[in-house]
Amino acid sequence: MAEFRQPGEGREEGFPSVLVASLQSLTSSLDDLQKRVEEKDVDVCVVTQKKAKGWDGVNIPGYSLWKGQGKGNIALFVRDDITSTRLPIQVPESLDALWGVEGTYSQEPDSGVVIVGDFKDFPEHRLPPELNLEQVGTRPTQRHDAADTIIITNLARHYRRPKSLKPFTSAAHRPVIWIPK
Repeated sequence: MAEFRQPGEGREEGFPSVLVASLQSLTSSLDDLQKRVEEKDVDVCVVTQKKAKGWDGVNIPGYSLWKGQGKGNIALFVRDDITSTRLPIQVPESLDALWGVEGTYSQEPDSGVVIVGDFKDFPEHRLPPELNLEQVGTRPTQRHDAADTIIITNLARHYRRPKSLKPFTSAAHRPVIWIPK
């Protein structure tokens, strides 16, 4: 769960901007990522790296790093002025992660839920209907549309449609930005 900072100019109060980036290797793209995060005034940056070498020594000034469990190929960079807390949920791979979301939502029914990532075949039909989640955009992120960035949420009315950005210099994937209205 997180309490979000005051919005930037032109943003709906309390909702963060989100950048989703899938990189071949963070090592070769970190400077590029830092520039894009600053340029787009990103609040939360979701990063996956194909050639995971871990996140030790990785830093974006002004952001806290939340590392994924397991192999270490996913992380969140959260702006330091956003109060955030890691939920004590052991999230299994694949679809089982949705049950962690459902458990959290049943304890805090007014919570905003966002599921984001690059997926080849996301089984939306298996989402629990009581979560009132909807897909707000599918954006091809590779040249051959092999993967899509998917954003599923119960906060769609507070956001614009996701927008694809130009790829990072060393990545085949196009990052996606999702900003509040």
